[in-house]
Amino acid sequence: MLLLAAMAMLTTPPGRSVGIGSRLLAYVFESTGSYNPAFYVLTPAVLALALAGWFVKRPQAPAPH
Repeated sequence: MLLLAAMAMLTTPPGRSVGIGSRLLAYVFESTGSYNPAFYVLTPAVLALALAGWFVKRPQAPAPH
């Protein structure tokens, strides 16, 4: 089961982004000694994406034949 989870993380875009995000946070922490700069940048981006999600149209179900 653990092997399957590791393979999923390495082969799917969300899995790779988890690795990139953690490395980015580690880099910011090593450079500045704090996580705050990363969160100051990421917070507005996450809020903008969450807000945009409210305006995306849902797909319609196909009409029955």
